[in-house]
Amino acid sequence: MSRSLATGEGASTWSWRAKAAWCGYQGLFGAAFLAGAGAVPWLARREPRVAEGLGDYLGGLPRPPAGPLIWVHGVSLGESLVAFALMERIRREASGWRIGFTTTHPDVLALVRRKGLAEVTGYAPLDMAPLVWRAMRRWRPRLVVISETDLWPGQAGVARALGVPLVLVNGRISEKHEAFWRQVPGLAAALWAGFRSLGVQSEADRRRLLAMGAPAGAVAVVGNIKVDLVPAPREGCLEAVRRWRGERPLIVLGSLHPSEFEALVPMMERLVRQEGCRVLVAPRAVTNVAAWEGRLQARGVAVGRRSAVGGLTGTNEVVLLDTVGELATLYGLATVAFVGGTLDPAVGGHNPLEVIAQRVPLVVGPHVRNFSDLIGELREAGGVAVAADVEAVAREIATLRGDPAAAARQVGQAQAVTARHRGALDRTMDLLRPFLGFPSSDRAGARSIPE
Repeated sequence: MSRSLATGEGASTWSWRAKAAWCGYQGLFGAAFLAGAGAVPWLARREPRVAEGLGDYLGGLPRPPAGPLIWVHGVSLGESLVAFALMERIRREASGWRIGFTTTHPDVLALVRRKGLAEVTGYAPLDMAPLVWRAMRRWRPRLVVISETDLWPGQAGVARALGVPLVLVNGRISEKHEAFWRQVPGLAAALWAGFRSLGVQSEADRRRLLAMGAPAGAVAVVGNIKVDLVPAPREGCLEAVRRWRGERPLIVLGSLHPSEFEALVPMMERLVRQEGCRVLVAPRAVTNVAAWEGRLQARGVAVGRRSAVGGLTGTNEVVLLDTVGELATLYGLATVAFVGGTLDPAVGGHNPLEVIAQRVPLVVGPHVRNFSDLIGELREAGGVAVAADVEAVAREIATLRGDPAAAARQVGQAQAVTARHRGALDRTMDLLRPFLGFPSSDRAGARSIPE
């Protein structure tokens, strides 16, 4: 990594247009905040995160223990899994640093607290300069790390004013992001002036950032960290399912949501009754197992549960996976796998990497925004089958099941795509090390954050 990235010399400066846009944005944000302030008591009664995190939203984050601190931020679970991996590496490589973590999701906050990955945690403050400034004063970070997509001009402006390096990791820039920021070039200039380094997943992300006005010297393509986070197989769960499958083709339908299950029931019936397949169904939420079992029984399908005595008997045509942590391994027994969340536009798709890691042919639906760049790469290379609807899912599964050579080609192309991303966690740590290497005393050129 170049010295300009580490020192911020590659960062853009604030023009008068950027200053005007930033001030205008802050004024609009402040007006909206004041207009909605009266609804806070009502929201606090109905939304637990508002009641729990009100002080955090206003910049009153809990005080951290003494020592140099890195502020890590991840919005949803996907972004936070990347953040968790980075925090674990920072703990190993820079043990003298403290870690503060923020999010906007209560489940993520509970998870990071349970894992004990950060000394101090909270909800991210609203993007008003006085509130962000207050949070910065309380945490006094030496570095702020943003995972994937959460870009806020208020935070960037305050970080720049205080000389605190702001770094994007595993950046994922959608076409919608690009379209928005290109419409507000002054505000985009104010945003990018706060970043010292922008690590992104793909060349497409880099091109979009440059089109949005990000300084070319600050952007680095490092790959998708999630490729490095696929869990290792749990061999102990394979043998029983392998015996149940026998010599028949096995179709695994992973991480299904209720609407997807209902839509796919006719396909399941065809697979087991007409085509002699076994079907393993993994609900995204195991609480759906009982209802889905009853639904299949009502249609005359022989169905069992993975954990039940007799659930994996040869007479059961469909098995519902009601255990936690086995799906990534069991994908390895599949003839073809479908990853859910991709037929439901409200979800946007679940992780396809667990299937790819097992070298299994993959089918997904059309709604893949959570992994859009990766699916785009795979699709362009012929490493995934993207089906437009439920009937197309059935056709793609039939094609891959009936043509082993085509299935093998797809698997090979998927392996080539993910190989380009492998090692992204190490490359991202290379982006962070120059910042982590500063001594605990205040760095030259960075202003001390006032108490």
